[in-house]
Amino acid sequence: MKRILYLSVFAVIVFLAMSCPVGLVSRLDYIQQADVSIYCLEYDGDCVNIGIAKEVHSTVSLYSEIVTQCKNVQGVTMTFEGTRQQAMDVLSSLSADIIDIQQLDSIMTVYAHSPIVKGGIVVDGNLVNIQIAYCDGVVHVGSPLILGSY
Repeated sequence: MKRILYLSVFAVIVFLAMSCPVGLVSRLDYIQQADVSIYCLEYDGDCVNIGIAKEVHSTVSLYSEIVTQCKNVQGVTMTFEGTRQQAMDVLSSLSADIIDIQQLDSIMTVYAHSPIVKGGIVVDGNLVNIQIAYCDGVVHVGSPLILGSY
């Protein structure tokens, strides 16, 4: 019985380690003007409790320092002013394969998978770890999906 318990705990730890959206901000650090939101279960600093997680705001330059203080990171979202082309260039920067593109009125949403970014969730039978939304000159990039509003 103890073996099953230890194996279950080990499996959960491995799953959490594999599902953290590592690599997104570090790979897109050339977008210095981006605002970064880190969604985690535990954080002792300044944050907003959104019910299911704590939202921690950061800049790209402070991201590495702040994310190490977050425990159980559930997702990361970057937001910056940009063009539709810059939104698509993010996919190239992440070596991402597009899974689906949707257009609803003025909002373009892209679902993709990047080998550079860990983790992901299954959407319509496909592993997705990047979501991009572009609307009216604002780009949102989230991993595994955009968390928060856009």
